[in-house]
Amino acid sequence: MPILDQYGQTIDTQSIAIAQRIAKQRARRDSLSASYDAAAETKESAKHWRWADHHSAAAANSSSVRKTLRQRSRYEILESNSFAKGIALTLSNDTISTGPSLQVMLPDTSASRAIEQRWRKWCKDVKLADKLRTARLAKLVDGETVILKGNNRRSRNPVQLDVRVIEADMLATPNYMDGFPNQVDGIIFDEWGQPIEYHVLKGHPGDVWPWKAWDYETIAPEDLIHLFRSERPGQQRGIPEMTPALPLFAQLRRYTLAVIAAAENAADFSAVLKTQSSAFDSATDGIDDIDPFDGVQIDRGMMVSLPRGWDLTQFKPEQPTTTYEGFRNAILNEIARCVHMPSNKALADSSKYNYSSGRLDHQTYYEAISVERSQWEIECLDRIFEWWLDEAMMLTGYLPALEPMDEIPHVWRWPPNRDVNPSEVADANIRLIDAGLKTRQQYLIEQNIDPESHMQQLDEEGWVNPNAPEPTEAPIATDADPLAPVDDVAKSALNGAQVASLVQIVNAIAMGTMPPDTAKAVIASAFPTMDAAMIDSIVDPIKPGSVTPDGTPAPAAAEAPIGPDGEPVPSAEPPPGEFANLSRQQLKRQMAAIDDGLNKVKSGEWTVQRARVFYGSIGLTQQTIDNLLDEFEPETEPDAADVISDA
Repeated sequence: MPILDQYGQTIDTQSIAIAQRIAKQRARRDSLSASYDAAAETKESAKHWRWADHHSAAAANSSSVRKTLRQRSRYEILESNSFAKGIALTLSNDTISTGPSLQVMLPDTSASRAIEQRWRKWCKDVKLADKLRTARLAKLVDGETVILKGNNRRSRNPVQLDVRVIEADMLATPNYMDGFPNQVDGIIFDEWGQPIEYHVLKGHPGDVWPWKAWDYETIAPEDLIHLFRSERPGQQRGIPEMTPALPLFAQLRRYTLAVIAAAENAADFSAVLKTQSSAFDSATDGIDDIDPFDGVQIDRGMMVSLPRGWDLTQFKPEQPTTTYEGFRNAILNEIARCVHMPSNKALADSSKYNYSSGRLDHQTYYEAISVERSQWEIECLDRIFEWWLDEAMMLTGYLPALEPMDEIPHVWRWPPNRDVNPSEVADANIRLIDAGLKTRQQYLIEQNIDPESHMQQLDEEGWVNPNAPEPTEAPIATDADPLAPVDDVAKSALNGAQVASLVQIVNAIAMGTMPPDTAKAVIASAFPTMDAAMIDSIVDPIKPGSVTPDGTPAPAAAEAPIGPDGEPVPSAEPPPGEFANLSRQQLKRQMAAIDDGLNKVKSGEWTVQRARVFYGSIGLTQQTIDNLLDEFEPETEPDAADVISDA
């Protein structure tokens, strides 16, 4: 019987079958034919990825989803798991540490130091470092942190600016429904996705009396800092950073409780009585006195007899198993990977690490912290510094006068990460500095030390760099003809060591630590090729005491007043001794050198003449030298090599 269509026309069933067959072939051709295992459509894969979706970032992180994740994250990390809380606190402390320091880089150094000092005082008054650590912890647990600008009129600091950290629950719009364009819960955006308005509740929705949470304040973007980790394009609110690890925390806690319960149950049984006989004793034709699952008290230190036909065995506990620790550490290692933390830091146990593997595992961790700090510098610290500067500039005389500029050039210095082998790191930095690959200023900045203050402190302590090159002296002009022929240049020329020794003697004369006559005697004995005229031409132009011990020119001495008879009036104050211009450390070293010389003379290691040359080289007067050495008998004269080595 033919099949008719709606118009009464006969339908060709053969054509329909052909069309259906073509449609099936086309469907098979257009169906997924990729070779990826993850794209295969099987019952197992469908069950495994049944919760996968194609939601946008805003839809996936809806207000209800974020609320649930925050509650579970706080329960696991802050309330129920000691390992989780230790990981969170360690990450917060390592990221913020004691707080970053500000280094202003203005051309006027005094102005830079004044701004840094005022900023440091304000940070201490408002406890900024502590608030930053709390904000970092909230960013980890809640997924986002909110910092509000405020005015604390009770502050003792002239700048009454203050900052307040609030939980992400308060960044919300009452009666908000997901799905509005250019808006998420608590934030309104422009067409470019930039916030133009924040809604902050007047109270926490979880308070005992949450009536304040029914209303909100509108905050401008300039007065609020919103920090979160954006993991998807278009994401505007954050989720807890350890979201993938939350189920692992629950699994680890359940497994630990099960192991403890099994171990407790095993410990409750001291022993087990068992028998191979039947329920009725054939000898007595009665029922045993011990019923199944009865408890029998065993006296301590007593030996008891067992019922006939019964055997006593100790209960063998099966928990905790030997694999429990390995399983727990594997789970914690997977959890800590969410925040790039190595397992030994998460466990607070490096017993299975060697030095190299410990340092290698920490490189990824500290690199992640550097990335995190860069975000805090741009989105948080620069904003807070801008708030502080706007108010500080309004106070008359609080900051030095500055020229108009777009912004004050500055950098943030974070406390360095402490190394377990500081001596090795110091040696490596010394080699880099000596090779010219790093400067001392760069090293001090890496250690969060102000280079200028550091060098100034060293100068005040009289520190001298032992590796500094010797100062070079300008050539002294002589009357000798430079074009005169030299018989043997190789014999008359001085080598590098001899020139350096001669320069040291010249410096000692200029600093007043060696008398000119002593210097001439030392040069004549050490350089026999020099005649007296050449030695005089080197020593005579040098004025003793013209250079201070630190290498700077000595101040000019005031001229003595002239009396009525035309002669200089003698000063009422006695002239200073050879120790008058020495610092405390230099005086201590000078006295130690004098004692060492006397001991060597007493032991016979030095001759009296050698000691006289040595004492003259360290600046002692002839009278002082005579008082020290008169009691000793003179010995043989020293050779030239000993004299110059002592000098």
